[in-house]
Amino acid sequence: MAWGKNLVGAFHLPQAVIIDPHVLYTLPIRQWRAGVGEVIKSALIDGQWLWERLNHAVPALGSEEWDSLVEATAAIKIAIVNNDLEETASRMYLNFGHTVAHGLENYLGYGRITHGEAVAMGTRIALALSEDVLGLDEAVRRTVERWMVEWELPLTIPLANWSAVWEAMTQDKKSRAHGLQWVLLKKVGQPVIYRNLPQSQVQDTMERILST
Repeated sequence: MAWGKNLVGAFHLPQAVIIDPHVLYTLPIRQWRAGVGEVIKSALIDGQWLWERLNHAVPALGSEEWDSLVEATAAIKIAIVNNDLEETASRMYLNFGHTVAHGLENYLGYGRITHGEAVAMGTRIALALSEDVLGLDEAVRRTVERWMVEWELPLTIPLANWSAVWEAMTQDKKSRAHGLQWVLLKKVGQPVIYRNLPQSQVQDTMERILST
């Protein structure tokens, strides 16, 4: 839809979920980059094997090492969803990086950047806000940014209208239901829900992080 995404939603359990990692090797490299935005998110909110694995060595896109990383990422999401099916608490952690991501996709126009590219940029903002609000170690963001550089993910959006991005963020269904909400980190593996950050703080952070 031209004027938004994630505007409505419902919970419906599938009968099965089938993942064949070999399908990945048929995809263009940009779609691999789109996927790693979600892998980074999962590593940050879980803080266990996946985080340690990526810290040990960043695998090249398209390499066979990704089979185990896909499995780990799926396992993290399964555990979170099973613990909070209707998204009343911990399932919200899966929205890490998505508050800004959905606004960027809306602002830029769908198809201009992939969802994963938007999540990567949203992750940079969520980490920077976590530093300011919760005292997260800046080294976490620097580590993640190094991964993004190695995977050639876009880190900036030159000359954006950050007020317009903010307005686009408020169109998300979760924003309308609960107020604009954020998943921030106290430290890796310790996400928290934070609501109603000041617009000026968010816009200043987006300009500082995504314009440089």
